[in-house]
Amino acid sequence: FVAFQAPMALCFLLATIWFLDSPAAILHDLHNMGWEVLLLNACVAFVLNLSIALTIKTLSTVAFILIGILKDVLIVTSSALFFSSPISGAQTVGFTVIIVGIAAWSYSKMLEQVATNLKNEPDEKDPLVPKQNPFEQVEKDRKFEQAPECA
Repeated sequence: FVAFQAPMALCFLLATIWFLDSPAAILHDLHNMGWEVLLLNACVAFVLNLSIALTIKTLSTVAFILIGILKDVLIVTSSALFFSSPISGAQTVGFTVIIVGIAAWSYSKMLEQVATNLKNEPDEKDPLVPKQNPFEQVEKDRKFEQAPECA
């Protein structure tokens, strides 16, 4: 996808620039800026797009979105720490709602997956371990830990 997207975007942008600006001005700006800077910027942009594609391929889309939101939280927090920028209540509430929403959605998907895996497991003739939902075991462990001790 990236190998197709990047050249197509370049063609579109070059055509747009050609019509919106004069070719002489474009060449003058490129000469003043230097081809090295333009080439380095293009390489960095390509590597960024490639890393995004590989991250989405490796992780889930939800993980990619969560990483982006955590990056935004880090930017706002570091801005407040280093530059004494105020963090508004809307920013705090917005980030909190987004992160809680993603956590709830991920938890519901995890429960769906556990339920699907429990249904699709083949029945063993003589199971070594009794089949049970892992979330039920967590609840049993919590009840055991909360049980009063005998004196």
